[in-house]
Amino acid sequence: MMKLPRLYTYWLIAVFLMPVANTGFAQKPVVVDLTCNYKTNPVGIGTLQPHLSWVIKSTGYNIRQKAFRIIISDNNRSIGEGKGDIWDSGKIASEESIQFKYKGPPLKPSVKYYWRIKVWDNKGNVSDWSSIATWQMGLLSSSDWSPALWIAFDEIPESRKIIPAAHLGGKPEWGKLLDTLPLLRKALQVTKP
Repeated sequence: MMKLPRLYTYWLIAVFLMPVANTGFAQKPVVVDLTCNYKTNPVGIGTLQPHLSWVIKSTGYNIRQKAFRIIISDNNRSIGEGKGDIWDSGKIASEESIQFKYKGPPLKPSVKYYWRIKVWDNKGNVSDWSSIATWQMGLLSSSDWSPALWIAFDEIPESRKIIPAAHLGGKPEWGKLLDTLPLLRKALQVTKP
């Protein structure tokens, strides 16, 4: 009879102290899985305000993000030193971690951007900077393609207008088929094996 109450006492102590011990020893959060427009390190982002997302991992229970800070640079060295040459969001009090819209200065076409993030959780812990993630902007307007020259007919001669998969020339009653692509070829002579 004597052992049952003592075992019961140990069990009660363990049940009540476990949550306290666990939250007291929870490590700081870690930020992982950084994405831009739902992609990891994408190339050719076609929007002026990319959407950034991240995931928080922690060993504690009931851990939530309370704030975050994003830094963005156009070079790997600055971002490695914790400097946001392009944009530093400062500490933003928000639980948002999915599709956060970029709010910095206008982004330039074809430039590769590097970014990192740190978060604050609801237990007062602060993460280290995340690993470095990247995205590269695409060409967003026709002026970004300058001085590129497009290979195309200015106007397709009547004899060359065809319907795809149809043989010979197209008939005038089929209408204008200006979307027909030209056949490009170049003759060359191979002089080496």
